[in-house]
Amino acid sequence: MRVLVTGGSGKIGSAIATEMLDHGHEVLCVDVRADEAPDPRLLSSHVIDLGDIEALTPLMNGVDAVCHMGNLPGSHSFGEAGTFSRNISATFNVLHAAGQAGVRRIVNASSIQVYGSSGTHPVAPRYLPLDEKHPHQAMDGYSLSKSLSEPLCEAFTRLYSGSQAFSLRFTAVRVPRVEALWEKSKCRTQRKSSGGAWAASSLWTFVRVEDVARAARLCCEIDRPGHTALNIVAGKSSIPWEPSWIEEFFGVMPPFTKPVGPDEALMTGELAKQVLGFEATLPARDQTTDQVAR
Repeated sequence: MRVLVTGGSGKIGSAIATEMLDHGHEVLCVDVRADEAPDPRLLSSHVIDLGDIEALTPLMNGVDAVCHMGNLPGSHSFGEAGTFSRNISATFNVLHAAGQAGVRRIVNASSIQVYGSSGTHPVAPRYLPLDEKHPHQAMDGYSLSKSLSEPLCEAFTRLYSGSQAFSLRFTAVRVPRVEALWEKSKCRTQRKSSGGAWAASSLWTFVRVEDVARAARLCCEIDRPGHTALNIVAGKSSIPWEPSWIEEFFGVMPPFTKPVGPDEALMTGELAKQVLGFEATLPARDQTTDQVAR
């Protein structure tokens, strides 16, 4: 299978490219910046802006699947309006170019923030743990761009007969890093007490980048026409959470549909297990990590 990965120089996109290559697939990468150390196994790597549909379109020729990881990961660089417009435009362009070229398999990077847990405009969950049936409650530029990327993918599957699209709702994505003291000096202080807005917006959940890559590969390899949204999350919490943290962050205590212990995730990945046979791995508590907010 020939796979095009947008955002291929980023932490998530590069992990997906490696996962695909390791499993015998051909990979092309697209990003707005060049990869400093591209994998020599790549078919090609292209530096383009996804807003440039004319540059993007010819790269879709001969491609079997697209993993779209090329959106802005937050609103800190371009503000809410700039982030929203860039992300929506990029997603539409990727889907349009793919559809016109005959690509019928899409994997889209969505986010836990579609449920309304944004650190800037948090909306209390209707219930916990979060599952895929929970309504979207996004309110800011980034979370809205993720929320609206999903109906764009659904429209893609309506427009092109027999096509499929997965929207993977990532939580905080952990990637290995070298600094051995990061977990102690930074991560814990951001997540204690109320949990910190950054950590609370992911409800103290996480997923390893290797698992994100594996989930994306599985989406490309199975046949499931139509659009499917899946939570991609580890089964345990990043640290033991306390009920008071939830109430402090959201102002209310949402009802629980089932008992959840402090070491268990407040977001369920059961549907991904049913659909993909995917279950996230669990690293040791003291493993040094960095996290990419989704």
